[in-house]
Amino acid sequence: MYRHYYFSISIAVFILLFQLAYSQSKRINHWYFGNRNDLDFNNGNPINNLGSSAMDCDEGSSSICDTSGNLLFYTDGETVWNRDHAIMMNGIGLLGYRSAIQSSIIIPISDSCRERYFYIFTTDGSTFDPGTGRVNFPNGGFFRYSIVDMDGDGGLGSIIEKNTTLIDTVNENVAAVKHSNGLDTWVVVKKYRSTEYLAYLVTKDGVQPPVISNVGLFHSVPPSNISSLKFSPDGTKIAYGNTNSTDGMELFDFNDNTGLLTNRKTFGSVQIDGNNELLNTLYFSFSPDGNLLYMSHKQQRLLQFNLNAGGGDMNAVKATMQVIFGGSGVNLYQGRDIQVGPDQKLYILNVISGLEDSISIVHQPNVIGASCNYENRVISTGVSNNGLDFINYIQSYSLEGYKEKYNLLSDSLGISITPILDTCDNLAYQMVLSDTNYTSSLEVIWDLGDNTIINNEHSVTHDYSDYGMYTVNVQVEDNCKSHIVEESHIASPCSEEDIFMSLYVPNAFSPNGDGYQDVISPIINTNRTFSKTEFKIYDRLGNLIFESNQLSTGWNGSYNGTEALDGSYTYVLNINDYQSVGNITLIR
Repeated sequence: MYRHYYFSISIAVFILLFQLAYSQSKRINHWYFGNRNDLDFNNGNPINNLGSSAMDCDEGSSSICDTSGNLLFYTDGETVWNRDHAIMMNGIGLLGYRSAIQSSIIIPISDSCRERYFYIFTTDGSTFDPGTGRVNFPNGGFFRYSIVDMDGDGGLGSIIEKNTTLIDTVNENVAAVKHSNGLDTWVVVKKYRSTEYLAYLVTKDGVQPPVISNVGLFHSVPPSNISSLKFSPDGTKIAYGNTNSTDGMELFDFNDNTGLLTNRKTFGSVQIDGNNELLNTLYFSFSPDGNLLYMSHKQQRLLQFNLNAGGGDMNAVKATMQVIFGGSGVNLYQGRDIQVGPDQKLYILNVISGLEDSISIVHQPNVIGASCNYENRVISTGVSNNGLDFINYIQSYSLEGYKEKYNLLSDSLGISITPILDTCDNLAYQMVLSDTNYTSSLEVIWDLGDNTIINNEHSVTHDYSDYGMYTVNVQVEDNCKSHIVEESHIASPCSEEDIFMSLYVPNAFSPNGDGYQDVISPIINTNRTFSKTEFKIYDRLGNLIFESNQLSTGWNGSYNGTEALDGSYTYVLNINDYQSVGNITLIR
């Protein structure tokens, strides 16, 4: 009796772990704003690195970090400074306006390659001439963009395209949020003296034509372009504030898949200290979870509203108003811009005449009422009249659970490779990205090591045409970065030595014509072919009595037409570079 020997292969898969750092924080870990302020969040509690910035900005600015929280560059809409705080190459003469409330915003281009190119979108400001009643735009009121190439100037960046006009004329506001696919970005502006909101989708192929939502109010009181826009971090809501609005702030639903604004609501007026106050502030922010809205009303009070009250009915929403801080007799609050930090707290610029400006904090902004834990004048900005606005950024970066919202990659990624059948004949393998948050929105390129390329599949099954050693290379492209997941080496199911070890020759046979073990030949558990095969049998005197180059052709127990004698014989089996020698017994 003989036994079959199956050689079971264990395949070692080497998994590369790496940090993709798509958190809600690191992109906005440096806030460059106002007079030489750098609010640095990299060490947990924010520290204002006063004087480290080269920028002295009256109002709107924008800065951006890489995915590890390292500063890349910042701008006031007119000038761009690199990470060394020097003016970026070709970084002068952007036609934004440093006194616009939202003068600029920086958008990475999803170029399916790496983080090299960035758009800087800019808005113009305005001056109002009360004598003529006219609003004057220093740069024509156009909405424009410029492009930064971070490979320029030895990696410090350079402007390679400047002041490309998209449309005229717009208000001095611009807001941005990620598309539902997590890769592209919506950039939204409001037309000047118009009911139209324009949502431009920024993709790896450029700036797409705008999606137009004709849903806003027409503001005719000059200068009606002084306004601000802000998204909720989850991208489902957008609010518009205009100091000359007679209807108060506007609130819309936003579809981050289509770019459409719908379901307009207006705040109108509320009773504050016995007075009917119009809620038309420029300075506001959604809470990190998007359920609450905070306003710096007339820079005198910090107000909070529950947007979910009454199913979103505005009368019910306004009835939830709470004064978190400020009011009559309180001279320590002159709140300007409000912005969500990467630590999920709210930050408020406190610009008080005659006092050093400061930053106040709402430590638990998702909590209704006084329990939101407001702390006044926590961080100094170093000077008086520092500036009125924090940085403008893609609001999605402040979303807790940013990766989960957009199904982005987790902090570690690898691939697993398993054989379909655990036998020496198996050449089929299944390869899977070992990341549970993967979706088809990510671009994936598999190189299976045998000139086979497969795109945009989470799991692939592949039959190799031959045995050997293969290198599987997986590239995942997301948000301007290209990640080589791993070069994972897989051995062939059975090497030549393994195949040889799985071959054997029975130790006896009986060529008596009964159809059972009449011929002796090597037993092989594979269909693999070999470049060299030899099976030889010698008698006890060393005479070669049988020879074959086909493993399937065995010895039938005869020599030169005569039956060989019973007894012991020696075999030699050669396969490629391997040899086996043993004994067999002929029994009739």
